[in-house]
Amino acid sequence: MKKESDKQDISPVSETDAASLLVENQKLKRKVTQLSTELENLQNFNKDLEKFAYVASHDLHEPLRMVSNFVQLLDFEFGDNISEEGKSYIQFAVDGVTRMQKLIDDLLVYNRVGKPDLRMTEIKIDDVIFLQLHKLKSYIAEKNAEVEVITSPLPAILGEFKQIGIIFYQLIKNGIQFNTSDKPLIQISIEPIEDMWHFHVKDNGIGIKDGNENNIYNVFYRLNGRPNAENTGIGLALCKKIVRRHSGEIWYTSEEGKGTTFSFSLPRNLNPG
Repeated sequence: MKKESDKQDISPVSETDAASLLVENQKLKRKVTQLSTELENLQNFNKDLEKFAYVASHDLHEPLRMVSNFVQLLDFEFGDNISEEGKSYIQFAVDGVTRMQKLIDDLLVYNRVGKPDLRMTEIKIDDVIFLQLHKLKSYIAEKNAEVEVITSPLPAILGEFKQIGIIFYQLIKNGIQFNTSDKPLIQISIEPIEDMWHFHVKDNGIGIKDGNENNIYNVFYRLNGRPNAENTGIGLALCKKIVRRHSGEIWYTSEEGKGTTFSFSLPRNLNPG
């Protein structure tokens, strides 16, 4: 037989408490509805923005090509009658068109990287790096650079082949571009740390000044010099976006005048999805 003290003390909910709970429940439902509406609006906005970026980039290419073609045709037809100053103006125009075309291309790539349909497959980092070095072959030779892959063999991961390739392409090219050495040297190494692969791309370039940590991955932010066809200010922002989409992080260590090491992490057992 249970004692009186063993009985649970269950007090009936008062009408005031019930009314208060009902009000809070209604507020919560309105909040959920509001958030759902805002999410839908944001998704629609992103779709419209994606369409705009795609159409704008393609529509802008044609007039740029026309400007470039006619300026170069002007030089070809009337070059003998154009002063050296006039020729320099023509070259400025051609360079400007080239920079704009590269900027549009990079913006289009940056926009595509944000698409939700990330196609994850098992990829070999050896193959990824080999392809990027092939793409950069002429540039590497022109700059008398050397690229060493220290770690061997390289691992296989789950990721999007083209996007992972963009990371290595950008970091290798940056290490060569921002370099005043007679022989730019890029060293690629990889190490396992807990459940992540840590990739390191080290250069002997000009380094990065202190105080750029919060800005270096921003779109259009340039550490060195004026904009040009090689440096649109999108490369590192693109790298960060890709790494984050693959559940990793990117960071760097640098000493001004002595080089920079960019590192990024990717899961060793990344689940596709």
